Amino acid sequence: RDDIFTDLHDDPPFVHHLMKIATELYIQAVRIVKEAAGEPLASGYRRGLYMGGGGVAVNEDTMILVSPSHAEEFVYPYLRTALASFGGGLVHFCGDGSHLLDSLLDMPEVKGINFGDPQRYVYEEVMQSVLRRGKFYQGSWPREKSESTPSYFRRLLEPLGGTRKGLIPYYGLKPDEQKAPEKVMDIWHTAQDARKQQ
Repeated sequence: RDDIFTDLHDDPPFVHHLMKIATELYIQAVRIVKEAAGEPLASGYRRGLYMGGGGVAVNEDTMILVSPSHAEEFVYPYLRTALASFGGGLVHFCGDGSHLLDSLLDMPEVKGINFGDPQRYVYEEVMQSVLRRGKFYQGSWPREKSESTPSYFRRLLEPLGGTRKGLIPYYGLKPDEQKAPEKVMDIWHTAQDARKQQ
């Protein structure tokens, strides 16, 4: 449990040994599940998303509790090995991982990211980093209390520069929108078309 954090200093060989075992177990378990589901190793459905160029999603909530140097030594090599075994994948974490975000996005094995706490980040800055590296963000972003659905969608689309890539948004329908969700899709597509024409 908490001892792992002091072991980073007190017993690095043990931490590496543990991470090697955990990584191999992860790879074997995912292969078993994918085989049972009839799913290819390098593609599949994760979090409501079909990924054709990466077959897994990993939860890295604990990673954000370590320094960049500890992540470099004790997390990234094993994360990259795990993701590479399946053609890459999506990385999720809750909390504030901004001190590790650039390093993650620079990894070829990381195809996309998802935040559990997007309110901790500046949307435009994250999307610029994501797009610059040819990755994607999948998930929700906070909405202003007075922001209409069209205004919210326009704000989300602004950093994309008229392209239709880099963002796979989660959107929670407001009570009045739940009766006709197709109208919300029309608003989204209209906002996309308007942004593309600018």
